[in-house]
Amino acid sequence: MKEIINGHEIEIKSEFSEENLRFLIDSHNSIFDKEFHFNPIFFEMVGKTITEFGKDFNPEKDFTLIAYVDGEKMGSISGIGRENGNVQLRFYFLHEGARGMKLGKKLFVAAMDKCKEMGYNHIFFHTFNKLEVARAMYEKLGFVITGSESSEEITHGAIEEVWEKDI
Repeated sequence: MKEIINGHEIEIKSEFSEENLRFLIDSHNSIFDKEFHFNPIFFEMVGKTITEFGKDFNPEKDFTLIAYVDGEKMGSISGIGRENGNVQLRFYFLHEGARGMKLGKKLFVAAMDKCKEMGYNHIFFHTFNKLEVARAMYEKLGFVITGSESSEEITHGAIEEVWEKDI
């Protein structure tokens, strides 16, 4: 579904491809290096995790949504089906040029809707305390923190958090 926001054509598509896996890896590396100064261990972990996601991808239980702005890929979120009606959201990001139009929320809500459509009843994901804008959105959407631990190896002062919500 396409719509116009602030004069820009916005579209969110369910697309899994090798090309999009590379987009996920490159985007994470760029955003988390430039904006949050994460350490190389994070980028190694992301590359490995996204590659494994690609190898294990099952369209019956997994998905990737790509956000487009004026035809250019600008964001993504993926869902990985787990046991007992649980789904883990991963690889969520929005490039700087796509922020300020509520596209991040639209993308996240589209992922929540996709989870419901696929029959899941519980969403969880991991994030870091440093991502303050996203964390405020998660809270507004009704997610709560259910666990946390220090992740100093990622970057100074980083705390990895687990957020969850029944849907």
